[in-house]
Amino acid sequence: MATENSSFLQTSDPDLLKLISVQEREILRSVRELKYGTVEVTVHDQFVVEVSKREKIRFQKQSARAE
Repeated sequence: MATENSSFLQTSDPDLLKLISVQEREILRSVRELKYGTVEVTVHDQFVVEVSKREKIRFQKQSARAE
């Protein structure tokens, strides 16, 4: 499923890009660039006014510390 979404998000089809608003492109770009985290979309009167991205950095658990 991620592969299917990736190809759509990275499209260069000019007809498809015409149908996508600036706000929608920004939302899609934020999601595409995010590995772990959240994208928050703020809407006022049916209009996107803000896109916030919170990214998390994940670390692998280490078994024991070397002293």
